[in-house]
Amino acid sequence: TPGGGGAPSEGAAPIKAAAEAGDDPAALGDDWDQWDGSDDDATAPREPAPEAAAPEPTPTEPATGEGEELSKEDAELLLEMFEAQPFTIDDLPPVLLNKVRASDGSYGLFAYPAFDVADMQKGLIFMEETTAYLDDPQDAIFVGEAVVYAAMFHMLREEAPVVLGMAMVLIALLVFWQLRSLGLMLMTLVPLLLAMVWLLGLMGAIDLRFTLFNLPILPAILGIGVDNGVYLTDRIRRSPSTPEGLADALQETGGAILAATATTAVGFAAFMVADSGGVRGIGSLAVAGILLAATAALLVLPTLTALLQRRRRGQ
Repeated sequence: TPGGGGAPSEGAAPIKAAAEAGDDPAALGDDWDQWDGSDDDATAPREPAPEAAAPEPTPTEPATGEGEELSKEDAELLLEMFEAQPFTIDDLPPVLLNKVRASDGSYGLFAYPAFDVADMQKGLIFMEETTAYLDDPQDAIFVGEAVVYAAMFHMLREEAPVVLGMAMVLIALLVFWQLRSLGLMLMTLVPLLLAMVWLLGLMGAIDLRFTLFNLPILPAILGIGVDNGVYLTDRIRRSPSTPEGLADALQETGGAILAATATTAVGFAAFMVADSGGVRGIGSLAVAGILLAATAALLVLPTLTALLQRRRRGQ
């Protein structure tokens, strides 16, 4: 029974018989209404549920090659383009021809560098590679920003040894005039020269190259770096020739050297945040050179002084 267990009710018998005979139980009328719990008002015929509307077919896009046909004018233009003949450089319009041909009939070669034009060493290699495409390199004239920078760097590189040599001679004369001793002058310049060797090694390690912009900063590094040795040498020669006197001179003057070096390096470090690669090269080379010069002065000069003092004492 619908309520649970027990025997089936009397109204259930006709329904069961109709179900076994394969007839529709709803044809029993009142017996079916009583069995399924519906009242007389619910026996009215029900409207069938509306069927879901089928989706309208979406138009498909025409396949490639289908669709509107070409107009007669477009077809004639397309056929005319297919019949185009090869052209020579003389067929170019004057606005393009004048860019590659000079008034004497010679032609120019355009080559675009794929590197920063501030890197002069790559600029020189670029010029050499471009020359290989010329029939007569002796009569060729190179123009352009990268070429001008590379040519100027080539001139500076040839004259750099002379300029640096003159700077060292003038610095040595001024140091000798200040200290009045050839030995003290040499002892002052040794740390500076050693710092320049360290600088070249550091440049190779961090891939810092000489450029048209930072190459002239080398004499400035020499002039700034020699001050550390002059101050420390002058203070040492006025101190007792004992380990205690050397330690006092290094402690007193070393702090001043570090402070002066830090302020100078910070000033040049401002160039390192510039957008231009050439300006950044100036800051990088100057900061590295100034710091190495101070380090060499504080390490090498006291060591040389201690060795000379021991030798004088016969130890």
